[in-house]
Amino acid sequence: MSNNNSNSDYTRNLIASILVLILTVMAVSNDLEREHAQREVSRLRGFIEALAAMRYR
Repeated sequence: MSNNNSNSDYTRNLIASILVLILTVMAVSNDLEREHAQREVSRLRGFIEALAAMRYR
């Protein structure tokens, strides 16, 4: 009985650890995507400002 209990504890801990790992990877990925998106937006903003400057010359 004790062995069965420790196996279920081990399984529960393993599942919890895997979930934490997945959530951590998702959070890191989300941060990287946000950084990338912010870079793209500032690049586009610069491009639009350059177009506007050319147009009003």
